[in-house]
Amino acid sequence: MEDVHFKAVAIEAAHPEEIRCVRTAKEAYECLVNEWHDRRRGPAYARAKLACMGAMDGSSSADEARAAFIDAASEADILVATHTRVFNAILPG
Repeated sequence: MEDVHFKAVAIEAAHPEEIRCVRTAKEAYECLVNEWHDRRRGPAYARAKLACMGAMDGSSSADEARAAFIDAASEADILVATHTRVFNAILPG
């Protein structure tokens, strides 16, 4: 499977006050599978897993994976930012 890059998405990390920046379909998939809290796994979570796997195997685009990951993060109430200007303001240099 190929790792597919997309514009960064910032989410709250597992540890309080930490932010995780996800930049690839593989990172997003691993985050969903290994770090997503069980109570935050709703319908958007399942769609995001499929979209990320699809982007890695070429059956869907990086943009589709990113959009699905953003939806899952929003559903889980852990979405921090999706725009570069915001990253520059919240993430250390």
